Amino acid sequence: MSESVERPDRQAIRLSVIAAAALVCSVVAPPVGALLGVVVIVLAARSSRVLPRRTRALIVAVGVLAAFVGVVVSGVAAAFRDEVGDYSRCVEAANTQQARENCDTALRDALSSRLGL
Repeated sequence: MSESVERPDRQAIRLSVIAAAALVCSVVAPPVGALLGVVVIVLAARSSRVLPRRTRALIVAVGVLAAFVGVVVSGVAAAFRDEVGDYSRCVEAANTQQARENCDTALRDALSSRLGL
C-alpha cells in the first residue's frame, strides 16, 4: 500500500490510543487526563485534512470527554482534599474492620458537614 493510504489509518490509531489513555488517566490521574484530552483535541483538529470527518469527530468527542472528566475529578479532589486526606490516614491506621467502618462514618460525616447536608 502507498504511504498516503496508510497514513490516515496510522494517525487515527495513534489518536485513538492517546484518546483512550486520556480517558483512563482522567480517572486515575485527573490533571494528566485533562492535559491529554486537550492534546487529543488539538491533534485531531490539526489532522482535519487527513482523517475522515466521522473518525475525527469521534476522537475529538473522546478528547473532550477526557478533558471534562479530568477537570471535574481534579476539582472535586481539590475541594475535598482535607477530608480525603483524613480518611486515607484513618484507613491506613485502622487495624480492624470496625476501625475501617469508623473511618467510613467519619468521612460521611465530614462530607455531609462540608456540603451542609
